Amino acid sequence: MRILIVGAGAVGGYFGARWIAAGRDATFLVRDGRRATLAKTGLTVLGLGQDLHVEPRAMTAPELNESFDLVFITVTGDALQAALTQIAPAIGPATSIITALNGVRHFDMLRDKFGPDSVLGSVVKCVTKLDEEGRIIALTKLAQIAFGSWSGQENERLQAVHTALSADGIDVQISPHIREEIFEKWLLMIALGAANSLLNGDVGTINAEPRGAWAIQEILREGQRGLTEIGMRPRDSAVEAMARLFSDTASRQTSSLYRNMAAGRRIELEPIIGDFLDRVADHGAYPLISAAYARLAIYMRSKDS
Repeated sequence: MRILIVGAGAVGGYFGARWIAAGRDATFLVRDGRRATLAKTGLTVLGLGQDLHVEPRAMTAPELNESFDLVFITVTGDALQAALTQIAPAIGPATSIITALNGVRHFDMLRDKFGPDSVLGSVVKCVTKLDEEGRIIALTKLAQIAFGSWSGQENERLQAVHTALSADGIDVQISPHIREEIFEKWLLMIALGAANSLLNGDVGTINAEPRGAWAIQEILREGQRGLTEIGMRPRDSAVEAMARLFSDTASRQTSSLYRNMAAGRRIELEPIIGDFLDRVADHGAYPLISAAYARLAIYMRSKDS
């Protein structure tokens, strides 16, 4: 199965390096600058005893003129619109599309562009970052891809995708409940991102202040109510697991949204928290998440000025 990986950043580069090391037929679609870096230094993954180095194939959008069996999209939400046009030559009648993007609105955009049959539901989890030299640093051993059909039915196509994506260090699962998993990942991104940014700390630091411990749980409750309102109700078991996670006084966990803000980088505000507030009837019913959005929007305005 021929795999096109759209983007070679912290997520795409990590999974792509694993697939190439496992002998998969994988090619990166990247911008000119990243292609030059890959040609010069290759692709390196470091951390947690998982060090590896590969020499990947990479191309830019003007060179893309053939279809692939599987397209794995890892660009950020604000780059998706441009990517939709760039990847069009790669999408054939039998192409499967999996995405690592955060939120849910990208699924609608992909289905509108390429049709519902091409786009699989997917949830991708890993904790990685790029260093100043363009190397990928694994911060935890978490590397999971869950995917499935929107109907929950399994078929030969899904099995073929599973075989292609399975490699050492990657947990790949076909999920009969992918729709719920997507909603639950979105809830985690909303609640953790809002709590970290509004309260300016990791989970343990927030819980060290009694009012912080209340606030982080209230943010989670707001997110749960909102997703239920818009017809994306998360499962009770998942919410209970998040509540336990959010009460861990020893946890240093933060969201990628918060880590990017702390590093002075641009953040994915609209696909995660903005889309949530756009979908609910009254954002005033979700005051803590709305306050977090305001804080992050002010930060983004400073980046644009």
